[in-house]
Amino acid sequence: SAAIYDVALSERIDPAMAFQLVKVESNFVQRARSPMNAIGLTQVRLPTARHYVPDITEAALLDRDLNLRIGFRYMKDLITQFDGDVQHALLA
Repeated sequence: SAAIYDVALSERIDPAMAFQLVKVESNFVQRARSPMNAIGLTQVRLPTARHYVPDITEAALLDRDLNLRIGFRYMKDLITQFDGDVQHALLA
């Protein structure tokens, strides 16, 4: 939980929302994989991760802090895209 809190603050995401996001997406399982091949705590797909880190590998995306950082940056970008509407960003 400390890593979620710290990375959320560094990415300017509400830590409470970040905590719930990780709970819903992966139930805190660092090596979680979805049937759609979303990876890690924040369930980021490799093509999405490569938008933020072009040369990232699947193995690297399993790194706790890197996965949180990319997932929270993506969430922050979605919030911006939806003009600050967190509900719409979460649905996206």
